[in-house]
Amino acid sequence: FVVALAPLPLVGLPMALSAELVAALRCDGGSALLALGLCQRLETLRGTPEVVELIAAGPRANGSGEAAASDTWGYCVLQAVSFASEHSAAFLAFEAAGGYWQLLEVLSDVKGLPPPQRGRFFRQLDDAGLLATLVAALGARGPSERAVRLCVRNLARSPDVRTLLLPAVPQLVADLEQAGLVGCSAAALCNLGCHSDGKLRAVEGGAVRQALAAL
Repeated sequence: FVVALAPLPLVGLPMALSAELVAALRCDGGSALLALGLCQRLETLRGTPEVVELIAAGPRANGSGEAAASDTWGYCVLQAVSFASEHSAAFLAFEAAGGYWQLLEVLSDVKGLPPPQRGRFFRQLDDAGLLATLVAALGARGPSERAVRLCVRNLARSPDVRTLLLPAVPQLVADLEQAGLVGCSAAALCNLGCHSDGKLRAVEGGAVRQALAAL
């Protein structure tokens, strides 16, 4: 039989980062400044075991009890993205640096995780509301446009999450015509194409023709 074990409490650097991330996603007037500084720090830790364990353990692993009502980072990021969109003046500097999509891109950029750890990691980001908001954000232009597409690339590494991101295919195919977006859009399509339906949608939408034109 299988025994489901609760994640061990975080210690050291992952625990400190978890507390900072909870604060950065708290949805108040000071959270944007915290998020900007944390995003810059996390760039140096991109894809490391510390970041993997930070996400896989969830927002309540630091014992602070200050996370959002849901126990997933995906829900917390969704709330922060929604809050920032309603308070653009206060979050202008952070948005100019890519905003919460840039933070999510840094946090989600991991490769080659073994199946058990991969499941724990991506379950924390598999929030239907967040993924729908991410797909909708593909239609916007601005400082976060590359980060949005790289979020799709990163999250589509999970077979379970990939299915919910398939509606992104038409916009990503169209973006192959945009010089500044062709690389990140092609990368996102590559991972979505690991799903047979995603591959079919991309081919039928003209992705091959657009990619050849870009080359």
